Amino acid sequence: MHQSPLPAGNATGRAWLGLAVLCLVVTATSIDVFVLLLALPEIAHDLHATAVEQLWITDVYGFMLVGFMITAGTLGDRIGHRRLLMTGGAVFATASVIAAFSKGPCCSSPPARCSGSPGRHSPRPPSA
Repeated sequence: MHQSPLPAGNATGRAWLGLAVLCLVVTATSIDVFVLLLALPEIAHDLHATAVEQLWITDVYGFMLVGFMITAGTLGDRIGHRRLLMTGGAVFATASVIAAFSKGPCCSSPPARCSGSPGRHSPRPPSA
């Protein structure tokens, strides 16, 4: 018979809070992909992008996501997943606020968005 490594019982408030934080991170990443897909026609028009270039615009996000998830997993093993979650959330929030209040295209350029990308992907759960 298979025994569970966790004791039987109800989850505590702290466990539910941890689950809510991790769900928020996954939801933010999903919304980010959805916003990119919604903005793709406007981006393609402004950049005069061909179909292949539009494909690259959408696929680069996934490539960066995978690269940062591998890096974040290793870094989380070294410094602790909770510390990495908090640091990544702070970096992402700071980059988002700067981009939201920017008056010009400087903070919405790819290098500026990439500065928020490590923060966005480092809080991901290690198994996601």
